[in-house]
Amino acid sequence: MVICDLDDHINESDYYMGVPSLVVEVLSESTRSKDMVKKLDLYMETGVKEYWIVNPFNRDVTIYYF
Repeated sequence: MVICDLDDHINESDYYMGVPSLVVEVLSESTRSKDMVKKLDLYMETGVKEYWIVNPFNRDVTIYYF
């Protein structure tokens, strides 16, 4: 995850509360469908600008620009 606005979105417990600019997900067999469907929809809806899905099985990267 790449965060470009740390100053405005860190709470008192040091947790990031904003929307990341870039999320990179490396697929695993157990979470593959969740990463490619549910997380894709979630990131698109919440304002993430780019979502990269790295597939180590096919050795490719799919890049979504929202």
